[in-house]
Formats: sequence, C-alpha cells, structure tokens
Amino acid sequence: MLLGMDQGSGASGWEQEGDGGVLGMLESAYGMARSQPLFLAALGAAMLGALIGIVLANRSRPKTRAEQVVDVSRGLGRKTGKVIDDYSKTAGSASRLLPPAMALLGNPLVQAYLRQFLARAVEKQFRGR
Repeated sequence: MLLGMDQGSGASGWEQEGDGGVLGMLESAYGMARSQPLFLAALGAAMLGALIGIVLANRSRPKTRAEQVVDVSRGLGRKTGKVIDDYSKTAGSASRLLPPAMALLGNPLVQAYLRQFLARAVEKQFRGR
C-alpha cells in the first residue's frame, strides 16, 4: 500500500503492533517508574529545580531597553485612556448642564452680576497700561 498505510492494526495509527508506538513508550515509562521509584523522584526534583531556576533567573535580570519602552507605552496608554474617559464624561455633563445654565442667564440678578464682573475684569486689564 501507499505511504505505509499497511502498518499497524489500529484505525488511528496510535495502536501499533508489538511494543512500538506511543502506547508502548508510555507502558515502558510506567514500568520503569514502578521498578525504580527513586529515579522518578530524582527526575521530578531535577525538573522542579530547573523550573525554579528559570523563574529566578528571569526575575533577577534587568529589563532590556525594548521591555522598558513597552512598559512606558502601556502606562501612557492607560493614562491617555483615562483622560479621554474623563473628558467624555465632562463633555456629557456639560451638555446636560447647558439648559439650566441658559435659564440662569435669563435671570436679571445673574445678568447684573456678570456685567459687573466683566466690567471689573476689563478695567483691570486696561488700568495697567
């Protein structure tokens, strides 16, 4: 047959005849673990030590310039997003405050106060010259 399709008897190709294949390898690993548990414990300790070493080495190394730039840009992105959110909230509030503000400007007492305020501000501006 073509491409070795006549090998093995299983439909998925994982089931091989004899001791070959993935299942055979798993069986032999299980048999070795049962016969030599100290070897399995040493292998587990070595893997755990390697993992801890990698984590500690990664934590203690200084950040590269590229990583520093990425951290700064992420921080700026968060701050910019916050400013935009604050501005959109303020703009929305201003649109809701516009009708009451226009009603206040229609009040003659408020109009007189604003006229006095503007007259004093203009007078102070031109008095210094």
